[in-house]
Amino acid sequence: MICKKNLRLLTAIDPIHIGTGGYRMDRVDNSITRDMDDIPKIPGTSISGAVRGYAALATNENKCGGNINCGDCKICHTFGATRDYKSLKGLVNFYDGLILLFPVATVLGPVWITTPQRIREYLSEVVKEQELLSLQIPDDRFFPLNTEEFIGKDINLSWILLARFEQNQQCNESEEQVEDNLSKYLKSHLPEHVYQKIILVNDKIFYHVVNDNLEVRTSVAIDPATGAAIDKALFTYEAIPRMTVFYQVTTLLNPEHFYHKAKVDIDYVQELVDIGYQYMEFLGVGGMSTRGFGRIGCKIINEGVDEYADSPKL
Repeated sequence: MICKKNLRLLTAIDPIHIGTGGYRMDRVDNSITRDMDDIPKIPGTSISGAVRGYAALATNENKCGGNINCGDCKICHTFGATRDYKSLKGLVNFYDGLILLFPVATVLGPVWITTPQRIREYLSEVVKEQELLSLQIPDDRFFPLNTEEFIGKDINLSWILLARFEQNQQCNESEEQVEDNLSKYLKSHLPEHVYQKIILVNDKIFYHVVNDNLEVRTSVAIDPATGAAIDKALFTYEAIPRMTVFYQVTTLLNPEHFYHKAKVDIDYVQELVDIGYQYMEFLGVGGMSTRGFGRIGCKIINEGVDEYADSPKL
């Protein structure tokens, strides 16, 4: 076994602000990181830094006199290190956290929107070689994942009003498999009130609704000497709202195949990573953490999927 793949669902307990750095000409002064489709995300680098820091804090395994890049402790052997002209590759690869379910307020109460493509990409991490959710939804329609919800009702997603999309065809075998997989890999890991309020829209509508419903806050810089607001220091920033659900993949390399002198084994690497994710529920990730931002609840979906099990050692 060379590596293990972990799929996690991350739920925003607080708004999440992963800034792009500096200011830009946009609707806010401090915007957040986005993917190539202009949908916000949590970069893998932000998750990696938080998990590493919290793992070191919890285990006290960083024995290098305050230098987190000593290259010789268990933390450095697990997450990698760069010091002077030498680098040590980490045993954990962190990939971006992508939005799976986005909360939107409606006259019928909060709903969580997604798209067939995002459901398909999420399930493809755990289900191989299968046709997944080939549903095509028109621009002016929505499709509830729970077909008993919203019967005969239109729904407003912010400024847009959508009618329910009625499927005239019976479920074929692949769609029944999708339903089984959703029950196993999604429903069982979400609160019931969230799963019952999932609706599907197409990617075009998803893009507009997500970017129009991000949380925007206004703050002002404070003079530490006087405790009063600094003149002309007002600024705005955006954040991904609470109760947004992301999916994120982490791969763990087996040190036996890469580092003959590594101080850790694959089980210890898994333990360190799990500890780091647990601490994110209390200490958060990203910016504005002192203003009530950043906490994320983490739930692992398929711990320990072995890949390339028969490959020779490198």
